[in-house]
Amino acid sequence: MLSHVVLITTKDKNYADKLCEGLETLKAIPNISIHFGKPIPSNRPVVDSNYTVGIVVQCKDQEGLTFYAEHPIHLKFVKEYLNDVSIKVYDFE
Repeated sequence: MLSHVVLITTKDKNYADKLCEGLETLKAIPNISIHFGKPIPSNRPVVDSNYTVGIVVQCKDQEGLTFYAEHPIHLKFVKEYLNDVSIKVYDFE
């Protein structure tokens, strides 16, 4: 199992709802599991909530991640929704 974790930060926190709407389209990509949402409040000092939307995509292996990354639905999402945002990506097995 490979996990692809993405944290998106925008200047406009109100953009989170629009991002989540766009992320819904990624659910149509076969052979992945996707979960996304806004940060939840926390008083724990180890929790970093300084992002707008978090995403976790899981797939079988590196080939599956490449399939996801190059899929037309993903490419359309990136083009339409990820302008003027900051992104951090973490991939692990």
